Amino acid sequence: MAGYRLAREYRQRNADATVLLICPDGGQLLQASAAEMADTLGIAVLNNTRVTEIDRLNGNLETPLGRFVFERLMLATDA
Repeated sequence: MAGYRLAREYRQRNADATVLLICPDGGQLLQASAAEMADTLGIAVLNNTRVTEIDRLNGNLETPLGRFVFERLMLATDA
């Protein structure tokens, strides 16, 4: 939920930015599926994926699906 809120706020300020939301779970919400949220916000979502390493100096992160390059990295955690 926190990731979607952050993506929504970021999207309002940066309409043309590429946004990738990586969720360690299925990314499901009570009111919408992960695919519906991605479509609504204009973002890409990787479900059931954990970040295994973050390299801030080189601007990339590792997941079991491979390496992703980023310009900005935002972390959102649910309580």
